[in-house]
Amino acid sequence: MSARVQKLAVKVADRSRPLLEPGETVLSVRLAQGGMPPVAAGFLLGGLLAISMLVFKVGGALGGLLCGLLVASLVTRRVIVRTDQALLLLEYGKLTFSITPRRVLARLPQDTTVAPSGGFWAVTHVAGEKLYVHKKWQHEFPIHQPTT
Repeated sequence: MSARVQKLAVKVADRSRPLLEPGETVLSVRLAQGGMPPVAAGFLLGGLLAISMLVFKVGGALGGLLCGLLVASLVTRRVIVRTDQALLLLEYGKLTFSITPRRVLARLPQDTTVAPSGGFWAVTHVAGEKLYVHKKWQHEFPIHQPTT
């Protein structure tokens, strides 16, 4: 497990705590995305950039920004949090760089299985939503609680 990914998992767990029930403890975190498949989003972004440069003569940073915003609006960003009481599906912002969960989309039984199939972008289903999990997030990363 990458130390960078583990550090991000701990940060996301800390940012998720306000959405938990009182006394609930985060055990593990996964990041995922829904909506448009990631590979399709990449192709769409490339196609939109080419069209913006050739047809509309909008290139460079402005074209990249406009195309990126359009593609980002088609993707949903999710956090899968396993706690000592439940499995939570959390939503976080589309057009933000920070991973700060905003609301609980689903609260499932704690023993709910989230088993993404292999591959670079694994597919899994949580609370009826098809999610894509990047290779580096396909394993649950335990969040070590500070000892008191």
